[in-house]
Amino acid sequence: MTTLISFIGKPKQRDSRSAAPTAGSSVNSTYDKVTYQFENGFQATTQFFGHAALQHHLGKRASGRASRPEQTRWIVIGTATSGWDMLADVAFDCDESCMDLATEWAATVKGEIDQGAATAPTLKAFENLFPNVDGVEILLRIADDDADALFTCLHECLHDGDSVVLDVTHGFRSMPIHALIALGALRWMKGVTISDILYGAFDRPKLQNDSIPAVSLLRSSKLARATPSLAAVHLSSDLEAAAEVTRILSIGDDEMREGLKSAHVYRSIMQGGRADNLLRSKAVSDAGHWAAQYPIDSLVSGFLRKNSAPAPNELSAAMQFRRAHNCFVRHDYMRAILLLAESIKDFAVEQLKLTPNENETSIKLADALQALADSPIAPSLDRKTLNKLRQLRNMIAHADNPHPDVKKLITDPKALRTFLAATIKTTRQALFPGLSLE
Repeated sequence: MTTLISFIGKPKQRDSRSAAPTAGSSVNSTYDKVTYQFENGFQATTQFFGHAALQHHLGKRASGRASRPEQTRWIVIGTATSGWDMLADVAFDCDESCMDLATEWAATVKGEIDQGAATAPTLKAFENLFPNVDGVEILLRIADDDADALFTCLHECLHDGDSVVLDVTHGFRSMPIHALIALGALRWMKGVTISDILYGAFDRPKLQNDSIPAVSLLRSSKLARATPSLAAVHLSSDLEAAAEVTRILSIGDDEMREGLKSAHVYRSIMQGGRADNLLRSKAVSDAGHWAAQYPIDSLVSGFLRKNSAPAPNELSAAMQFRRAHNCFVRHDYMRAILLLAESIKDFAVEQLKLTPNENETSIKLADALQALADSPIAPSLDRKTLNKLRQLRNMIAHADNPHPDVKKLITDPKALRTFLAATIKTTRQALFPGLSLE
């Protein structure tokens, strides 16, 4: 469902000598009726820009034909003293036969405002008065101009998965800002996305036909849609999220995106070498595959390239330890434990020139750690720590019942974090003192 969100403010009083108000509007509190022209050439003449935005969304053209969306909701939000009576003109523009009802409603709500505040029942009456134009559902909501009120209002009115067009033209300047931040949170709580941001640009020069430009902030709304995926790239090095950002912002090509997705799969199953080989391939590493048209996209492209770079070419042990450290920083404790144990094993194999026992194709973790504990090359990594790490790793990798020595680590998250942090620090000092982790 597409939901248009508009705000209604308290317009400046009209000069008593100005032209008479249109049907349904009050004498002293109206926006000027102007013609708005959208960037695709569509025009709409109205007092309230939200109505022009609604008509634009419904696909109305100069011929009067409209393509009806499956579902559309229009939410108009204002304070108790906003110029709600102006909406009578919206109803009249949709259906001239409702002029008398619209005028009566405008007088009622204006009387309430003059007494101090419009009431929810009167606004509800307008929802029933508004003509059923192209199946539009209209909601009028009173909300104070503060974060809690706006968030609560949007949380109650928006459905899961709604695509939102945000009209930031009228109302207090702070209300659309509260709403924009609220929609960022509702992206996670209700799956809401911002498909466009619209603005009736009174402060810009008029167009040649004396109309007011209706500006789409589509570039910013695209960035808003991409932001959650950007966060995933930063927080967890999610390369599938990086591919999603490039799709939203039209960065690069499909071959590069598929490369990023495949590399993420390899990383997620701890096949870091395969992931790095793919990230070094021309399909992903070549600058031409990251081409971007606009400054925003170019800056984001640079961020994504930096965060999808393969690990440096280095010995397997150092490579595994780097990944273990990065997983720990990202709070990915399972892979941090598995990779840390693997890095210590690889170090022992590389430095001690270990070979598999007879009838075995590879060196067991227990044998590698035993050999390291028996050697003098890493005295700070004591046998007790190595055994505890091995038991912890086996419990996770094989879903074993925890060994008594690691049972506390499994049942006490703080103890697990403390042990893992200390072991990573000691391992770096003992085995990889010159390794840069920046």
